[in-house]
Amino acid sequence: MELDQRYANACLQILRDDDLTLPEDIVRYLQKKPFAAEIITDKDGVPYLKLYGRQHFLLSQIVPLLKNIGLTVHSEISYEIPFETSKIYVSRYRIANEQLEDINHTQRNILELLETMLCNPTLPNTALLQLTLLENISPRELELLVALIAYENQLVPAFNEMTMTNILIKHHSITKSLLDYFNIKFNPSIKYRKREMDRQEEKIENMLHPITHITEDQVIRMLFEIIQQMVRTNYFLEKSAISFKVHTYKIKSKMAGIQPRIESFVHHYNLSGVHLRMGSVSRGGIRWSDRFEDFRIEVRSLMLTQEGKNAIIIPSGAKGGFIIRLPKEEITKDKFKYFYELYIDALLDLVDNQEDEKCIVNPKIVRYDEDDTYFVVAADKGTAHMSDTANAIALRRGFWLGDAFASGGSNGYNHKELGITAKGALRSVERFFIEEGINFYETPITVIGIGSMNGDVFGNAMLQSRYFKLVAAVSHSEIFIDPDPDPEIAYNERKRLFEASPKGGWRYYDISKISEGGGVFNRNDKEIPLSTQIQKLFKTTRQSMSGEEMVQAILKLKVDMFFNGGVGTYVKASWESNLDVGDKANENVRIDASELKARTVCEGGNLGFTLPARIEYAKQGGFINLDAIDNSAGVNTSDHEVNLKITLASLTRKGQLDEKSRLDTLQHQAEMVTKRVLWTNYHQSLAISLDYRRSQNNIEPFLKVISLLERKLPVFSRKRFHIPKDEKISDIIDENGGLVRPILGTLLSYAKIFVKQHLLDSNILEDAFAQEYLLKYFPKSFATIYEDEILRHPLKREISATVMANRIINSTGITFISDFEDLGEDRFLSKIKSYLICNQLFGTNDIRYEIYRQDYKISSSKQYDLLFEIETTILFSVDWMMRHLLTDQIHAPTLLRYKNELSSLMDATSEDEIVQIVDKDSPINRFFYHLPYMKFTIAAIILHEKNHRRFDETAKLMHAIIKELHINEILESLENFRSKNEEEETIKKQLKEFIEFSVTSLSEKVIHYQRKDETMEEALKSYLQDCEERYQALQDSFEKFLHPDEQKLEDIAILVNTLVQMTLENPI
Repeated sequence: MELDQRYANACLQILRDDDLTLPEDIVRYLQKKPFAAEIITDKDGVPYLKLYGRQHFLLSQIVPLLKNIGLTVHSEISYEIPFETSKIYVSRYRIANEQLEDINHTQRNILELLETMLCNPTLPNTALLQLTLLENISPRELELLVALIAYENQLVPAFNEMTMTNILIKHHSITKSLLDYFNIKFNPSIKYRKREMDRQEEKIENMLHPITHITEDQVIRMLFEIIQQMVRTNYFLEKSAISFKVHTYKIKSKMAGIQPRIESFVHHYNLSGVHLRMGSVSRGGIRWSDRFEDFRIEVRSLMLTQEGKNAIIIPSGAKGGFIIRLPKEEITKDKFKYFYELYIDALLDLVDNQEDEKCIVNPKIVRYDEDDTYFVVAADKGTAHMSDTANAIALRRGFWLGDAFASGGSNGYNHKELGITAKGALRSVERFFIEEGINFYETPITVIGIGSMNGDVFGNAMLQSRYFKLVAAVSHSEIFIDPDPDPEIAYNERKRLFEASPKGGWRYYDISKISEGGGVFNRNDKEIPLSTQIQKLFKTTRQSMSGEEMVQAILKLKVDMFFNGGVGTYVKASWESNLDVGDKANENVRIDASELKARTVCEGGNLGFTLPARIEYAKQGGFINLDAIDNSAGVNTSDHEVNLKITLASLTRKGQLDEKSRLDTLQHQAEMVTKRVLWTNYHQSLAISLDYRRSQNNIEPFLKVISLLERKLPVFSRKRFHIPKDEKISDIIDENGGLVRPILGTLLSYAKIFVKQHLLDSNILEDAFAQEYLLKYFPKSFATIYEDEILRHPLKREISATVMANRIINSTGITFISDFEDLGEDRFLSKIKSYLICNQLFGTNDIRYEIYRQDYKISSSKQYDLLFEIETTILFSVDWMMRHLLTDQIHAPTLLRYKNELSSLMDATSEDEIVQIVDKDSPINRFFYHLPYMKFTIAAIILHEKNHRRFDETAKLMHAIIKELHINEILESLENFRSKNEEEETIKKQLKEFIEFSVTSLSEKVIHYQRKDETMEEALKSYLQDCEERYQALQDSFEKFLHPDEQKLEDIAILVNTLVQMTLENPI
């Protein structure tokens, strides 16, 4: 007998007759799919698993899989059966007899699991699969469990996935109960949901009680909490990517630090991602992360940073991020797009839609949260080119935001074309040069930078002035040095490079345009010879340097401006380690802040400095804000774009605009949006400068603000922002006695957030008064044409609150909120309203802009004095309103109707009386002549209404009293006196109130004293004659008061006492 025949006969002895034919149901299955499986039992009750496939399955594939499923295999045989025009590969596995009962119970799910794992894997091949055998858990339920494990691992990285898997297998009955609880909670077909949920929660609690091992209890209990705090899921939509939304901040187990208010998690076999929001109206970018183990930590940190950056825009902070579990070289452009679309689509499953201002809820999703319609995304690391893709998904789904869902893209504002981020950053840093009297648009300044000319931020920035002498720049791979640049030649070559992008790297720079001794070098070169000119520039005698040493030498150059427009952290504090910083790519070129010699830093890019580095640099006299302050123009522009699109989309849906008109209108607003955005950068940097001077005069209100924010804003903490306790506050005070700008910038942002939150929680935004601030957000021409639609904007409250908060804090400074706890919630809201009313009534916005236009014409110190004088007057009036008016008397329409009359009174003043402060024709001169008298404008309105006299007569009377009794001079002396303790500060407040009383009381007396046919001024003159003795005593006291070089508080008190005595005396 031939050897082959002998083997064939042996196989026939092993195979049964039914092994050699394909069952009919298997045939039908194989006609549709490449794989089939069945579990059979022979006549002796022995169970077998049979696999059928068009391709042969290797033992190395099957055995680990069956082991993870939990099946015990005693033997295996593989053979082939002819099928149609080809053949079918069959593998038969004998399963342990003792597993027969479990197999019979779970057979359907086991077969489905095998098909999933062998044909189209959606699950990792781990021991978790045995839950199918143990608890009859379906492959889809296993996918959910994998997603929950991955999410819990991101929340608490200490719970690694293997440990969690083993615990869930060990306590498989609890695991099954958790999945049942999830099903009861979110399956749309479940009836009597609340009752069943309560029963299941009680059951799980009872099952948890016997667990004695602490880690096992923590892992399972946290999984239970995640499902309890879960408010939506797309699980029952049967999509390949599972997503769920969780109120993470309510989870108590092992959750440290600030957590988002809304968190979404997306999971797919090859992708995981999160999206974190600080509020229902939030905004932030989506990044492709490379931190597989802890991407949520990265995204959470960026969300908290975004919360501060978003202080100037409508939404709160948000951030999204995802990882792709494939080798980077395998992720083609098409594959990346596929995974990005999966992520975005899964996130959109978790929010509501909107139609005709009504919320549209997906009936297939059970939800436990409020309406959630405002969901937007933006570009970030790795997703800069994906805005159109995101918008296409939104449009395909009919999502109400349409192409406003993702800012930018082909229908949005192109930030590189606008150059908005670079322009905004330079507008911020220009504050330093204004204070120095150097206009860098007309005067050469020396610059070093991070970036290259093909980059948006750096490239645009270096084209904003022909007078930038770019001495050196560093990109991720190249070094550019021009030791003594000719500004005009260098500018033209930079412009050529920028327009040649993407060929805008430094290696394309025309070497003939570089000054003698300069050149372009590689960062990674081991040795670069130094020319005489470079030696002189670096102040070194070394003949050569490595590329990394050259980068450090550039960063240490003494120049006017260091412009960071690149990626990476280049400066740390001297006490920080590279480990503290991260960013391994730049650790060999990074320098300490103490080594930085540039006069000012402009942060067009993010994270170029650590916060401690900024503080250290600022303490030694350097001018630096925050990256969140300097480069805010990008996010601000995107926010305007989204809100314009929302308005225009509504008009399009109503048929009032066609698609072309919508897009044209949006683009026509670009110029005005750019101007508004750049003014915001101007205002913020100016606000920091003003607060710096306030902090030099009195640090106490700033300490109160720090304590208030720490207590009232969960997102704010001293530790996070490197703010020491009060007793060590000198650590963040510079050599001139002011708080350093990076800290002031931080406080500025969070003071705005504080005001915004209190406005959103109030009913002020329902007043017609608030509509003015809503309209002011939009370009004037746009608001004029589309006012009715803007007033129906879904974010009208948020827009109004943001505009109000920015206006108040930019003008009054951080310390506006310092008395919040003294006032209480209601009175603080009255203070906000009073400030906004006075600001409008006095017409101060127009005057502020007139002052801003005096940049480089008058000294910045003079400008600051004028701005301080405005705020002093407004706050004086606000304080009077808070103490003398009831809440319903602080009524904007009533008080603001006197604005025109007040303006007319100012215009009536003769030019001869007005002192020239600036150019003769400027309205500043007339305004500041009247400003000291405006302190009592509200009092004049109240007296006029109470006594039924003409407003102009009452105002003129008060003006005369203030002038005649030297009230402004006394108030100025009181204001300039610096209290040494709390007792003196209390006395100052009391004296101020006595002065106010004297003016208002005397005004009312004169009104009643006025005789027929007598003007108010004549009545005052008569009144004072009849009080001659007391009046003369006041004049004598004032004469004595003027002479001392240093006025004491008791001197002011004596003078005020004399004033009060005269006021109390009745005329003879």
